[in-house]
Amino acid sequence: MEITVWGSRGSAPVSSADSSIYGGNTTCVEVLGGDGARLIIDAGTGIRNLGEKLRQKGEKGRCTILFTHTHWDHIQGFSFFKQLYYPDWEINIKGPAWTMPINLSLEYMLNGIHFPLHLSEIPSKVSFTDLHGGESFQLGDMLVETCPTRHPGGGIACKVSADGWSFVFTGDHEHHAPGENDPLCLELERFIRGVDVLLADGQYLSEEYQAYKGWGHSSQAIWLPLCGSLNIKRVILTHHDPRRNDRSLREAHEGLKEQFKNLNVDMAFDGLQIKDNISQISHSPFHDAHYFNVGWVHEVNKYISQFSDIDMINDAILEEARGASRAEAGTLYLVEGDDLVFAYTQNDKLFPGSAGIKHLYHNLRIPINPDSIAGYAAVSKQNLLLDDVRSLPPGMPFTFNDSWDRQSGYNTVSMLVMPLLRGDKLLGVLQLINALDYRNNYAPFNLEAQNRMKYLNEIAVNALERGIMARELIVRMLRLSQLRDPMETSDHVHRVGAMAAELYHYWAERQNESPYKLKLMKDRIRLAAMLHDIGKVGIPDDILKKPGRLTSEERVVMEHHCYLGAMVFSNITWDVDDMAKIIAQHHHQKWDGSGYTGHDSAVPTLARDAIPLCARITAIADVYDALRSRRCYKEPMSFAMSVAIMQKDAGSHFDPELVTIFLENIGVMEAILERFQNHEDEIIMKYPG
Repeated sequence: MEITVWGSRGSAPVSSADSSIYGGNTTCVEVLGGDGARLIIDAGTGIRNLGEKLRQKGEKGRCTILFTHTHWDHIQGFSFFKQLYYPDWEINIKGPAWTMPINLSLEYMLNGIHFPLHLSEIPSKVSFTDLHGGESFQLGDMLVETCPTRHPGGGIACKVSADGWSFVFTGDHEHHAPGENDPLCLELERFIRGVDVLLADGQYLSEEYQAYKGWGHSSQAIWLPLCGSLNIKRVILTHHDPRRNDRSLREAHEGLKEQFKNLNVDMAFDGLQIKDNISQISHSPFHDAHYFNVGWVHEVNKYISQFSDIDMINDAILEEARGASRAEAGTLYLVEGDDLVFAYTQNDKLFPGSAGIKHLYHNLRIPINPDSIAGYAAVSKQNLLLDDVRSLPPGMPFTFNDSWDRQSGYNTVSMLVMPLLRGDKLLGVLQLINALDYRNNYAPFNLEAQNRMKYLNEIAVNALERGIMARELIVRMLRLSQLRDPMETSDHVHRVGAMAAELYHYWAERQNESPYKLKLMKDRIRLAAMLHDIGKVGIPDDILKKPGRLTSEERVVMEHHCYLGAMVFSNITWDVDDMAKIIAQHHHQKWDGSGYTGHDSAVPTLARDAIPLCARITAIADVYDALRSRRCYKEPMSFAMSVAIMQKDAGSHFDPELVTIFLENIGVMEAILERFQNHEDEIIMKYPG
């Protein structure tokens, strides 16, 4: 049995660059039996593409079209199904007859007014069977069963069983919330129990469902708790709202995967195929060769271009590269002098979720020479495709360094390594590790992955150049500040930015923030926090550089740097500017309300949650780094004493919840301190390659 989704939209078809990934056709699902029997469920606009495929392949014979109901979005493609006009095709049409017989419903559509032909003039051999919900029939080797659904005017769900597995399409259905005990919903739950693949109505997000309750469609999350209780192997959500573009569907998918970590949940898309068994389902349209097109390039470019910080750009590049190539892991190196610097890593097996954050701050390097795999790609400026790094072809100048595998217990097999080039200029190297087949077994990187990486290369290079420029502009501003304030070193601001970004990351995870929104906010806060003390450029030298304690009058002048820093960003032209202004103004606010925003500032003193989150986060990062760092007037404080001070000041100076999260992840914060240290010895890279 082989299933193809030809249309995954509900209500109305859509067509734009923003819908090119998931597609815009209304409902149509094809089920092909092993003996060639063909069942078509609903005839939304997706059926036109199905008919075109059958024509191109020269298919002849018969099919059964089963309508779940006759609302417009489920029948509007019917008159454009090419096989209706071939006399040698036999088409058996089945559908619910609650309102009227199925043939009369279609006659209203093909009546010479809304379409040039009458239904009676169709050349193919068409027959009709009325259903009332609950009937079953045999189609070749497939058993087809039906069940009534909860939808205005009525509808039916369809179950197909063959080849030892089963598939259910709910059609349009509004599933009840737990405790409502609607009879139709309870009947459907019995119907779908134990099914291998459930293609379910998920038109609405959970947070918007109440506004559309009674409209006949379900929220996405309503199905997932049923997986455990009803032993459903995989849920695929369909009938996407026409308002939902590719990005919002992807956000919703990521949010569901994060919320229901142990469940198999996917979003349907036009062209999705389920072959032989559930293990061969495509996990995402970004992984399927059918969608390697201009739309994919547009979507990837749009996603990556939202980020300004080089670290989040690295994360986005790796995320898209791994998705497009089905790579389990990957590393991105950037050029720094004569070395490749370990810039970002992702590894679903070793570092699921946030587990990899600490590893991002290792100060590891590879010399740019042909001895290593990544170094050879950098020197030769050529892509490398290695099916098995432990069985390299003879004569290769490089070797695989397995020290990381031995240390971590990981098993590196295949690699796709790509130098990131602007003309002849090398910006970095992208290294993808261990391609996965649809059974999640290790496999070589296929031709499709290689082709996609060629397109991604240009997107990645453009994004990296933009991110490097953004970071460099900020560093230049800070160098000006450093000329005035010897305490405001570039290492300090890098540490504050990194600690603020990671503290926000852990906080956002606790709040169940969507992965997409988390990344956008993290992108902004890292850069904005680096600029927290930029206002000190306006403080007189005799106060700014005074080695001892300030007098009360001098303290008032020093406090004015918050106001001056906010003034730097008064003309907001960049999405980072607004947050930078907030942080500069408020990072000396205190949880108990005893902080300050600058001498003569019109901005009031705030307390507790009224203090902007980004400022509360930056305050913790700034103070902890000051405690742990050397200053012209003090030596670095010990780890134990610094932690004790942070704990003591939680609830007075600092947001106590944020301090708890900070200290729970203190290992990451200490790794950041080690990563950005003056005169730090360099460590030769020992990661794969």
